[in-house]
Amino acid sequence: YCNAKCKNRIVDLSENYLGINSVKCLGYFLYNFDRISRLNLSKNYLGDKGAEIIINSIQNSLSLISLNISSNNITCKGGEYIFKRMMYQQSLLDLNISTIEGSIRNRLTEIGLKDIELYLKNNHLIELLNLSGNSIKNEGFILLCKGLNHNNSLTSLKISQNEIGEKGIMQGLRYIQVPIAKLTVLDISKNKIMSEGLIKLTDKLKDFSNLYSLNLSFCGFEFEAFKYLIQFLQYNRKIEILNVSGNKLKNKDFIALKPFFNFLGIKSLNMAKCNLCDESTQDLGECMEENCTIKKLNIRDNEITDDGFKTFSKLFYKNTTIEYFDCSSNFITDAGIKNLIKSLEVNTTLK
Repeated sequence: YCNAKCKNRIVDLSENYLGINSVKCLGYFLYNFDRISRLNLSKNYLGDKGAEIIINSIQNSLSLISLNISSNNITCKGGEYIFKRMMYQQSLLDLNISTIEGSIRNRLTEIGLKDIELYLKNNHLIELLNLSGNSIKNEGFILLCKGLNHNNSLTSLKISQNEIGEKGIMQGLRYIQVPIAKLTVLDISKNKIMSEGLIKLTDKLKDFSNLYSLNLSFCGFEFEAFKYLIQFLQYNRKIEILNVSGNKLKNKDFIALKPFFNFLGIKSLNMAKCNLCDESTQDLGECMEENCTIKKLNIRDNEITDDGFKTFSKLFYKNTTIEYFDCSSNFITDAGIKNLIKSLEVNTTLK
């Protein structure tokens, strides 16, 4: 089956109800025929024992560069084994042990990450690491930060939905004392880092000198912390993708952001589900009139009515950068759309 399905050295066995007996056969194949470069085993039933078999089979591989074992009922025991045995693996660049929403969970917890510091210190190949949905909590985040302080290979870190709180963010970031120059993607969404946590993270972003994409959706912070972030980003033009959806950004002082919007390097801004009201939306439109970088803007699922959208639509008379715009699931009627249509008569940028 693997020989038949292996195209461009990629084997996708996701969602195949694979259990321990299947994994034993697959482990034998991987050990004896080292020619697969990407292996997807997500949404199966590996469990801790299955994970051990797979890790033993690929430990000496020189061809496998990507392994996806997300949503496989792997617990802290499996996590401990993975990071201990993969410490000196010589080919793997991409490791995904996340949980896919609505599927079988992986739950490494902070116990499963007890060797993550040594793993990141000794493995000089790993570039993409996805630990989302594993309940690593504050203690796991602190261990992860200790490891980042010794790592110079990681380019993408995804730790979404891990029950990391404000305290964990503030304590963990203290351990990062050297520039994390290679990291370009950071997804810390769906953790309750709150406003103080975001401010602490913003202060530390200067050490993430090449960060390109930052996902802070559903992190529980409010407008003042967001303002602090935007003020910082006028000096850091490397970040081009910013997702702050699902946070409480409704505020009467939104216009205070206008001086900073003209200096942002952001190309994609997601502000969906941010409780934006008419007044906030009007000010946002004014802030963006002369912005010349944002190409993708998402303000769906907010509290915008025709009154706010009428003023906001004037943005498209002046802005010559935005190519993609999503305002779905608001309270806009025909009257609001008429104003948008008028602006589109002169706008040549929107695709």
